[in-house]
Amino acid sequence: MGNKKNLKQTILLKLALQEEDINYKKCNIRIDHDSGISIVNNIKLPIIFPKSWMYEAEKLHTDKKEYKFYFNGFIGEGTSRQEILKDFIIREDSKIIWSNDGRNVENKNVFNKDYFAGLCKSVYGLCPHQPDWPGNWNTLWTYRYIECLMAKVIPINFKQTPLAKSFIEDSYFVWDKDVINNSLNIDSAKVEYNYNFAFNKFTLSLEQIDAIKSSCS
Repeated sequence: MGNKKNLKQTILLKLALQEEDINYKKCNIRIDHDSGISIVNNIKLPIIFPKSWMYEAEKLHTDKKEYKFYFNGFIGEGTSRQEILKDFIIREDSKIIWSNDGRNVENKNVFNKDYFAGLCKSVYGLCPHQPDWPGNWNTLWTYRYIECLMAKVIPINFKQTPLAKSFIEDSYFVWDKDVINNSLNIDSAKVEYNYNFAFNKFTLSLEQIDAIKSSCS
């Protein structure tokens, strides 16, 4: 663990604390990035997004879909993600954008409207981890999965890099091999459930806010 100031995980957490009138500078923040865990004054938290980002994403929700599959992000070391996404890259109904924008520190504290607008226009969001990930495979997680839930887009989990059960819990997703050559019926109730799941798990609850404020007094 460590105080990893430039991580998006740290930056988002600080934004979320600020929104709740908590001075993060008075908090002891520790980050376990590999496991997707943040600890504020000994209070254990998952990945935390600011509530304002949830509301901004909600403004972009649309039933008018322009493509079936969407990915916008870092290609990975070498061609690791390019390889895992190869069956989707060749499809005309896919929108694949290789971009390093999300890895730039100056972009990590700003809601990326263009990114979420593109994601919201897709039926599915592709959520591959890095096949050559050197960390603990029992705790695999990705921001992209949470962003799909925020955008009311069905996340696609990859058999080659399965995300941790403790991370996805009972949220609704589909496997890459199950959807690549099949048309699955999208249950709007499950999409709505996913959004509420993300809000409840990945933003600060009233209980967490009270506990953190009490620990700072």
